[in-house]
Amino acid sequence: FWEPILKWFYAYAVQPAQETNFIFDLEYFNISSSKRILFLLYKMAEMHENNFKINVEWRCQDGDIDMREVGNDYACMVNLPFTIVNSQPTHLVAVK
Repeated sequence: FWEPILKWFYAYAVQPAQETNFIFDLEYFNISSSKRILFLLYKMAEMHENNFKINVEWRCQDGDIDMREVGNDYACMVNLPFTIVNSQPTHLVAVK
């Protein structure tokens, strides 16, 4: 799962746009993914320290206290503009 994301991120980080918005919209993640997310956030903070404008939007469903708390924890760990936003649940519909 993480290999293509990390490959893209490393390539992007070499020459990022002057301003970048990263949006995290997750329903669930495990401990392994938590470590990868934190790694990405630290790398984004490095980009931010190098005068690139990096904004992080952490989306969580209204009422999902756990996901909001994790977003707050991440926001405290990194020196980045970090916004936590309520999002509406997405419902996938199967079409036959």
